[in-house]
Amino acid sequence: MTEKSIFESSRVFRELIDNMGSGVIVYEAYNNGKDFIIRDINNAGEKISNVMRNDILGKFVTEIFPGIKEFGLFNVFQKVWKTGKSKRYPLSMYKDDRISRYVKNYVYKIPSGHIVAIYDDITEQRRANEDLIKSEEKYQSIYNSGAIGVTKVSMKGEVLEMNQYLLDFFGYLEEEIKLKTFMELTHPEDLNSDVKFFNQLMEGKIDHYDMEKRYIHKDAHIIWGSLTVSLVRDLDGNPLYAVSLVQDITENKKAEEQLKESEERFRKIFEESPLGMAIINLDNKLIIKVNFMLCSMLGYNEKELIGLTIPEITHPEDLENNMELLEKIIRGDIPFFTIEKRYTKKDKQIMWGNLTASIIRDKNEIPLYGIGMIADITERKETENKLKESEEELLRLNKELEQRVEERTEEFKESEAKYRTLFEQAADSIVLIDTETEDLVDFNDKMYENLGYSRGEFNDIRVLDFVVIEENEDYESHIKKIIREGSDIFESKYKTKDGKIRDVMIHAKAIKIKDKQYIHSIIRDITEFKELEEKIKKSEEMFRKAYNQANLYKDIFAHDINNILQNIQSSVELSSLYLNSPEKLHTIKELYEIINEQVNRGKKLIKNIQKITEIDDTEIELEKINATLELNKAIDFTKANFPNRNLNFQFKSTVKRMYILANNLLLDVFENILINAVRHNDKSNIQIIIDVNKQTVEDKEYIKIEFKDNGLGISDYRKKDIFEKGTRTTQKSKGMGLGLSLVKKIVDSFHGDIWVEDRIKGDYKQGCNFVVLLQNAE
Repeated sequence: MTEKSIFESSRVFRELIDNMGSGVIVYEAYNNGKDFIIRDINNAGEKISNVMRNDILGKFVTEIFPGIKEFGLFNVFQKVWKTGKSKRYPLSMYKDDRISRYVKNYVYKIPSGHIVAIYDDITEQRRANEDLIKSEEKYQSIYNSGAIGVTKVSMKGEVLEMNQYLLDFFGYLEEEIKLKTFMELTHPEDLNSDVKFFNQLMEGKIDHYDMEKRYIHKDAHIIWGSLTVSLVRDLDGNPLYAVSLVQDITENKKAEEQLKESEERFRKIFEESPLGMAIINLDNKLIIKVNFMLCSMLGYNEKELIGLTIPEITHPEDLENNMELLEKIIRGDIPFFTIEKRYTKKDKQIMWGNLTASIIRDKNEIPLYGIGMIADITERKETENKLKESEEELLRLNKELEQRVEERTEEFKESEAKYRTLFEQAADSIVLIDTETEDLVDFNDKMYENLGYSRGEFNDIRVLDFVVIEENEDYESHIKKIIREGSDIFESKYKTKDGKIRDVMIHAKAIKIKDKQYIHSIIRDITEFKELEEKIKKSEEMFRKAYNQANLYKDIFAHDINNILQNIQSSVELSSLYLNSPEKLHTIKELYEIINEQVNRGKKLIKNIQKITEIDDTEIELEKINATLELNKAIDFTKANFPNRNLNFQFKSTVKRMYILANNLLLDVFENILINAVRHNDKSNIQIIIDVNKQTVEDKEYIKIEFKDNGLGISDYRKKDIFEKGTRTTQKSKGMGLGLSLVKKIVDSFHGDIWVEDRIKGDYKQGCNFVVLLQNAE
């Protein structure tokens, strides 16, 4: 080999050594192998050992690597140098004051006598393995804990692994879920967002993502999960698989939805409540929210009422008690309070209200704000004052009645002491009963005479033959009570020979004669007294009813007559202004029509009050009435009352002969319904459809008549009391207060029914459907 070729070979070998990934150091033995001198090192060796080539050449290995003997590699050097046999030194941790590395070594001897050590630094790989082991242990701990769902998903979205938590969450078996992709398990509306995040994760734009999303359960219902996804990559950074953590939040979502529904219900209840409602700032007692009904009660609009304080709307004499109770519920002494108090309205008038107040608190029981519900009880308070005198009279009558009862009871007691002398002459029945045999041991003439028997007949009769009781046990129980307590005064019922029932008052006393137990009873017939008592009770009820009706009709009459007179006065004043203006003649005619209509309304109001009073006081006699004729009359009457309105009536019927059980008041029912349909309709073209059909209810056949209009409609919370006396169809209505109340009473007297529905179900603003159910007379 030429010198040149040797040089070239040496250069190639040198480049090869310097570019190796493993560290290489050449050592020369010193002093018969007691130490080793460093003669050469490659680039990788400099990097792994953290040294510079020029700084270590010619120096002892024990100087550069002071931990080599403790490490055990020095002993390997000696053996290889002496024997010439190469050795591998397993992976071990080398450590001195300068470096700390996991390395593995291969040592061999070359022909020149030098030894060569080839070594690799696997510290980072070892640490990565340790981190991987720890990560795997942590993953397995979470996977098996059952506290959260864990799944591995391939880059194609396939389910590789899934713990029991998630299998239960989805409702699948393990072999079933592995046939699914995460795209199939995801709700379609959430899929695009999930896929977008997953793609960003694979592209390395994000290291993880979180989202709440909907999944599809095995049985097809929706479940909610809180999802966290991260990516596991290999050492080269290539994605291996995704790890997803899923927490079941279905119940949380349901709770959120229920909370939203609850808030919506509260808002609707608050705004549409028939009670006045207000929300109060607890710090300064300012009103911060009110509903329409409270504004209407107090005469303010919403902007005026909000910002006022409780003291500003409360009567001064009721303020102290109100504020004391409010402080108590703020402190938590009481959960709520209800009081009757006076309010000062905008016009300075007094309104009595029944207030129920409570506190809304947060989850930590800290008061947030107060809420009050107020019912207007002004009319009730006025009625209570007016009833006070009659109640005092009733109390006086009751006291007299009690006194009479006490006097008669005292008479019974006195008669017992005189039993032997007055036995036969007594006005009351007297009897002595054997408690064991229930035989009548002795009795006076009044006993059998009052029951319609002769003495001979009565001798063969036992107590249970004339005492009216439900069970024998009741009689025996009462006898035991008299014996136990010694005596008793009670009311009972006796049956006479001819089967009539008489009310009696009995004073019974347990006595012993020669150690044998008897019951001695004095019996007074109180049938007439009971009848009188019942008459007084009915009279009292009739008085109360008449009083309440009189006050109700008075208030309604005064209100509606006032409206009528006001309309007439306004029309007269306007007419006087136009009398000298011929060009206003058509206006004067219109005003005259208004006056005429108001007069007719007044007549109708008086007639309604007369009729509703007659219905309250008398029994209605029913007859066979041709409802078609009455309906046509009502339509003609309605058209005549509204000559300037465009009225369109449509009549549809599946009943050929429409005869019902009613009387002449049927016309009033039809007229009231039709007039209301026109009066409460602001459309230029008023449509009223009348549908007639047959309907069977509880084996009875009825005629069902429906009046459908396209008017203003009636909200749901007003439908339930629209037929009560004095109820208006709308808050702004100035119609007759007795109209629908009269209709309801008449229909009830016909043994029928009436109610109101939405013409278009669910949208009351599209008009009403008044449904009348009347007995078929055919």
